[in-house]
Amino acid sequence: MTTSLRNRGLDLTGWTRDHHVYIFVTIFAGSALLFDTATFAAQIGRFIPRFTAQVLPLAVPAALAFGILRYPNGPIGGIARLVRERGARALIAVTALFAGLAAFTTFKSAIPNLVPFYADPAIVALESSLLGSDPWRLLHDALGPRLGSFLLYSYHLPWFAWWTGLYVVVAWLKPSVLRSQYLLSFFLVLVLIGVVAATFGASVGPIFFDRIYGGERFGDLSRALQSVRFGDSVVRYADYLYSLHTEGRAGLGGGISALPSMHCAAVTLNALYMSQVHRLAGTLAWLFAACIYVGSVYTGWHYVVDGLVSLVGVTLIWKGTGSYLRTPQTRTESQLRA
Repeated sequence: MTTSLRNRGLDLTGWTRDHHVYIFVTIFAGSALLFDTATFAAQIGRFIPRFTAQVLPLAVPAALAFGILRYPNGPIGGIARLVRERGARALIAVTALFAGLAAFTTFKSAIPNLVPFYADPAIVALESSLLGSDPWRLLHDALGPRLGSFLLYSYHLPWFAWWTGLYVVVAWLKPSVLRSQYLLSFFLVLVLIGVVAATFGASVGPIFFDRIYGGERFGDLSRALQSVRFGDSVVRYADYLYSLHTEGRAGLGGGISALPSMHCAAVTLNALYMSQVHRLAGTLAWLFAACIYVGSVYTGWHYVVDGLVSLVGVTLIWKGTGSYLRTPQTRTESQLRA
């Protein structure tokens, strides 16, 4: 069937080789749809315009630049050829991205209804006793406002662009074991780190601690953030997330969860992938990951342990998917389907 479609100009090799990915996403999205139909549908409607508004302005000039570099004698024709050859694969992968993110937010927003937040007091006591102070306070004292501002900025739009942008780039690549490993790991991270582990480790992070547990344990955090450039945006977004929580709504990017950190999980996965592609690119990816790890604590969104759990969990997922996709049986099945 794939050969016949390819002869007609529609190459679906990516579907046959990545059937593990899309079956998994279908189960994940289908479960979210059954779990909370209204929230899942609303998230789909929110993610598509948000993604389009943030990615297209970057994707169009990037595609043109690629076309000029890759096909200097006919960039437009080269891009058109690439779309014919790989467009169907990329469209399937991006559709899976929308479905996966909508399912992730649907389940993440429901965590406090399934398991009430409980883990923060123990984490706070452990980290403050080991470090002698709250980790966020130590970072604010050590880094200063300029570096702090850089971390705050990197933690939001650059992080989102890097997380989803690399996924889109990988979606356009030729089918390969490494491509399949990244796509499968991406969705396993959403489920195992972002939903399962987050449910078992139900926690809110320092930035929400006082609102959820009461008191003024982290009262200085908000004041410290507001004294740094871009800190106001962190406080405003925290207010937005808390309003969604108290109103029982699942808005765009909604859901409160600290342990483990999805921000750290995302950059860890991208760094592991880039390390397989190019040594320098991998080094740069790990440097950005380090910024996000530090930023996650500096902002108060997370505790130190949140990023460490993400690092270990994502690494295990990456190695596990690699071993699975490189087994003789899996390779044979993929070759037969292709």
